[in-house]
Amino acid sequence: MAALALLAGACASTGPDPLEPANRKIFWFNEQVDMYVLEPVARGWDWALPDWTQRGIRNFFGNLTRPASLAINLLQLKPRAALEEFLRLLTNTTFGIMVFVRSEFR
Repeated sequence: MAALALLAGACASTGPDPLEPANRKIFWFNEQVDMYVLEPVARGWDWALPDWTQRGIRNFFGNLTRPASLAINLLQLKPRAALEEFLRLLTNTTFGIMVFVRSEFR
C-alpha cells in the first residue's frame, strides 16, 4: 500500500501547468462558438424541422456507425454481436429507404 501511495504521489504536479494559458484561450473560443453559432443553429433546427425529419436525419447518421461496430465485433471474435449488428444495419437501411421512398411519392 505504501508503494502505491508513493507512486500516486509521483504523478502530482508541483508547478504551474505550462499549457494553462493555451487551454484558457481554447476554452474561451469554444464558449463563443457555442453561444453565437451552435445554440442559434440548434434553435433554428428545432423551429424549422418537424420531429419526424429530425428523427430521420438522426437515424441516418446513426446508421452510418453500424459498419464500424460490425467490424469491431468481427475483430473481437463476437459472432453473435456481429450478426445482430449486421441485421440492424440491413433492417435500418432497407426500411429507412422504403419509408423515404414512400413519403416522397405520396
